[in-house]
Amino acid sequence: MVFAAVTVEFRLAGILQKSISDANTVAGLGIPAGVSVPKANKILAITAHLFALTGTLIWAYGDLFYV
Repeated sequence: MVFAAVTVEFRLAGILQKSISDANTVAGLGIPAGVSVPKANKILAITAHLFALTGTLIWAYGDLFYV
């Protein structure tokens, strides 16, 4: 669960970096104002963060549920 969440976050960061890089080659230097993160990517990022947190808590404290 945690590995999948981290993988999704890594891929989303790569997609954002590529879109900024592509916009820089067209518009010049600096971060262009027109580059924004799509709503689906924001939702996916929040979901990945929640999965990473939940998976970490289960991994760290999962044995305490059975004591």
